[in-house]
Amino acid sequence: MAIIAVAVGKCIVEGLVQHDGHKIFILSRGENVPTLGVNHLLAQYDDVEATAQTLQQAKIDTLLSTIGVRNKKASEAQINLIRSSHISSTTRRFIVSAYDKLQVQEYDHLPVHAHASLAPRVKYTLDALEELEKTYLSYTRVVNGLFLDYYGMPHWKTSVHPWLNVVNMEKRWAYL
Repeated sequence: MAIIAVAVGKCIVEGLVQHDGHKIFILSRGENVPTLGVNHLLAQYDDVEATAQTLQQAKIDTLLSTIGVRNKKASEAQINLIRSSHISSTTRRFIVSAYDKLQVQEYDHLPVHAHASLAPRVKYTLDALEELEKTYLSYTRVVNGLFLDYYGMPHWKTSVHPWLNVVNMEKRWAYL
């Protein structure tokens, strides 16, 4: 049985709860009552030591980050979660929030973040992976591509934030 902490990720928590066998915690910035029968842990994303202590006290062995890393502040929160997980003596595994597509440094001769100015989220993903490489943590990435939830909005129940891309189902238009 794994003891798992999930940073954000309502849909993932719901899925984990349906499959008994793991003890699940939700990392939260504030005090919350249990949701879905899952307890919350106070996470101070800007305080690496305090969050590490929280992870250790709850005996978290796997941290699953589902933070929507869309800006620098969210990226820093994930980096701090990686650092907290590394400091915690109980945390051994980390799943990084980089679900959309496989971001890799394509050419060895380029600086690490050469193409990041075109897409800051690429830089945020590469920063997180770079930070994970500095740790003893075993880590993985779940690269599922575009969530189909985006194409079902607003008719499909989802926890993801709306994102306009080349198709807008609600307004019934597509850019071809």
